[in-house]
This record gives sequence, structure tokens and C-alpha cells, in this order.
Amino acid sequence: MKAKFNFSTIGALAMSAIVFGSCEDFLDRKPLTATVIDIGSGSAALSGRVLGLYGEVRNSKAEPYSGDGFQNIPWVAMNGFRSDDAELVADPGASAWHQTYDNFVYAKDDWGAGLYWSAHYTFIGLCNDALDVAENVDVDSRDADYNILVAEAKFFRAYGYFDLVRTFGSVPLIDFKINSPTDGHLEKSSVQEVYTLIENDLNDAIGALPVSWASGYSGRLTKAAAQTFLAKVALYQQDWAVALSNCESVISSNQYSLVPDYYQIFRTSGELGTESIFEIQASKTAGDGDIYWSRFGQCQGIRGSGTWDLGWGWNTPTQ
Repeated sequence: MKAKFNFSTIGALAMSAIVFGSCEDFLDRKPLTATVIDIGSGSAALSGRVLGLYGEVRNSKAEPYSGDGFQNIPWVAMNGFRSDDAELVADPGASAWHQTYDNFVYAKDDWGAGLYWSAHYTFIGLCNDALDVAENVDVDSRDADYNILVAEAKFFRAYGYFDLVRTFGSVPLIDFKINSPTDGHLEKSSVQEVYTLIENDLNDAIGALPVSWASGYSGRLTKAAAQTFLAKVALYQQDWAVALSNCESVISSNQYSLVPDYYQIFRTSGELGTESIFEIQASKTAGDGDIYWSRFGQCQGIRGSGTWDLGWGWNTPTQ
């Protein structure tokens, strides 16, 4: 309450003061506008936010659960079931839900499409928050490390929007920090406007990301990661020249080489191998809890019993 009362008598006037004081205290509250926990500003805060994006892109077990949009069943459905490459085979009970994706028809309250949408925008919001912190870093503190962190945030923002534009087409384009829920009430931008943001972000990333990292930084983004991503974006727009140019740059960098046995790429021994350009890092060991793992393997693992109970059996290849 905003006022304290000393009651010497009990009467109607005193009770009125309590009631109206309480109502004023309840109604006169600041709106709940915070979207993320404030961890401060400056270079240290920027580093914390950007490095956190590597975990958020796969995190499905802790708030804000943005990894559900990139690693869970909705991503597999949007990017697998809708083609003829894979089917939901191991769970007959979900066949009706599967048909909504096979037929490209989604109800507005469909949990999978809704989760895919919201998780991607949550992740994009985290990228925008990081870039907002970057804009407020003192100019004298903006060194090479600063430029790399900004490049990583822009890569991840492009990563989120690329999924959205190739799934939904026109979508709201939010490239700023949301301070109030109404800030995000925007009309949809055109497909080309979304692709322009993606291309600009990736070109900025290419100009700042290192060619390689020292040991101890496994999985961090490199120039080649941004170049190959831009090449893929160009392919979706039939911009063959840009796709070819970026691929040739990666090949001529001599940082990567093809693995003789393609199968080995997907074994434990093939992790971060010579053919790997960018891998999202995840692990699962005793005592870790659920924070460091990914649902990507779980939702597609072999469904069975005993030793063969390795997952949910979704996204079974058609051939």
C-alpha cells in the first residue's frame, strides 16, 4: 500500500481509507513490459547475450524455450513432412496431425505451427536484444571482438528469419528491441524485404567473422558458415551467381575437405570433422540435466523398446 494508517478507532472512515488505498495500489501498477532479464550493458553484457544464442538455438528445456522452433517436432514437420523425403511413421496416433502438414493446411490454433512461429520470434528477439546492447557499447570499446559478436548476432537473426520466410512467406519484420508488447504489432513485410534483411545481416557477418577459431571454441561461427548460408539463401531466390561465388570462396579457403565415407559424418567420430562448416553443439551426460541437449535427435531416434528405445521415431525417410 502507498500509505500506512494508525488506527485509534474502528469506523467506516478508517475502513474506506483501507479500501481505496488498496485499490489505488492495485490499479496504479507499472505495465509488465520486460522481455528479457536485464544483465546490464557494455562489452561484457554483449558477450553474454551473443554467446547465449548458441545455447538458445537448441534449448527446449528452459525459458524462453526458443530451441523448440529449431530442434523439436515443429521444425521436423515444417522442413520434413511437407516434402516427400520423410513421413511420420512410428506414431500412428499422430497421423491426423501429420496430414495437416502433408496438405499444407494449418489451423490457426495448431500447436506445431504456433510453436514454430513463436519460438522463432522469441529467438529473433534475443538477437535484437543483443544488437541493441551492441549499439550502446562505448565507441572506444568497439574492437575486433566487438565486431565478431555483432556478426554472430546478425548471423543468428538471419538464421531465424530464413526459416520463417521460407515457411510462411510474408512475415512481420522486427529488427529492433521490443520494449512493449505493442511494439511488435506490425503489418507483414514482403518476402523480398525479409530476404534483404537476411542478405544484409549475412554480408555484415562475412565481413567480420574469423576464418577459423583456436581450439576451445568448437562450434563458433566462421566466415565460411556465413558464406555457405548466404549461398543457400541465394539458391532459394535463384541467384545462381551469388550462390556460386560464395561456395567457391569457401572451397578455395582450404579450410574444409570432403569426407571419403559420407556415413562417417553422422557418427560420433565425425563430429566437427573436415567437412563440417557449422554444427550446433549439444551433449548429454549424467548430471547435466536437460539444458545442454537437443530434441533434434530425440524426436527422430528409433522408436522401440529396451536398447532400441532411442526416440520418438518421427521423420522416417521414405527411401
